[in-house]
Amino acid sequence: MYLAWGTGTAIGAYFTHWMNGDNTYGLEFASTTCFILLVISDLISLQRILTLIFCAVYVLVCYTFFPTSVLLLLSGLVAFVIGFFSYEDV
Repeated sequence: MYLAWGTGTAIGAYFTHWMNGDNTYGLEFASTTCFILLVISDLISLQRILTLIFCAVYVLVCYTFFPTSVLLLLSGLVAFVIGFFSYEDV
């Protein structure tokens, strides 16, 4: 894992000079992509898939009522509560 991380960092550092300076490839995109990949790799049971679907619907419904920063905290809290009360032995 560390070898892949170091290799990816070196490749990214090498190819950085070809990127334009207007920040079109922002860190927001990279962190969102990493988060999605982590979530997808953790979907190993129906219970976790249903938790993800419920939280996604919750976020979409509440998106118009709360600012994004508050919504992120609330959806994380909802996912935690669901996961806590639907404990599974993995």
